[in-house]
Amino acid sequence: MKPININCDLAEGYEYESQIMPLISSCNIACGGHYGTETSIKKAIQQAQQHQVKIGAHPSFPDKENFGRKLMNISSQELRLSLSAQLHHFRELCQDEDADWHHIKFHGALYNHLAKDKDLAKLCFEVIEDLNREVVVFTLPESELLNFKSDKIKYWVEGFADRTYADDFSLTPRKFSNAMHDTSKAIFNQVLNLAEAKIISTSGKIKKQTIDTICLHSDSKLTLNHLEYLHEQLPKFGYEIER
Repeated sequence: MKPININCDLAEGYEYESQIMPLISSCNIACGGHYGTETSIKKAIQQAQQHQVKIGAHPSFPDKENFGRKLMNISSQELRLSLSAQLHHFRELCQDEDADWHHIKFHGALYNHLAKDKDLAKLCFEVIEDLNREVVVFTLPESELLNFKSDKIKYWVEGFADRTYADDFSLTPRKFSNAMHDTSKAIFNQVLNLAEAKIISTSGKIKKQTIDTICLHSDSKLTLNHLEYLHEQLPKFGYEIER
């Protein structure tokens, strides 16, 4: 069986998250910017350890009001200090739990904007570099972040199981009705395509792209159904969700 790394954004306040954890490969733990407290972060770290799930930090604009989903007009220095504080606190909590911190995935508007904003990508890279540790960073294909290199920082290119792609192979903005796949079958088909290094747009255009990890959003209880369907169907095609 060929392994597929499935990641989910967790510790964002949904009561069914503990049921998601055993079904995924990697988790991205909200670390206080858009959501999260010391208690929620520690709980997620402990659950990830229990189920041998790769542990990641999920930093964001410091914007709980908008759940980090809007571009925030703050200075570079304010953003740098906030991201650094989120990540240093996350590291301390991992150390408290003797947990292996594997990766970082930026959240929401920050994630999407740094992919095309060179200055913002440089700021985020420098914040990661200042941690002075080996870490994997999840990011979009052709992101500006990929232009910044370090011996200690590795990049995993991320695809999305439940988001559709426009003809330029960017994610379809959520304001459009066709932005999301909402059935288990559609999500399975997209995971299979991504595993086979294909991004297919809503009009059928195809781009060859190696994908290292695939995100399935956890903001619906249907995510449990989708994950169970993936576990059931993927082995029939020679794949399995990495554990």
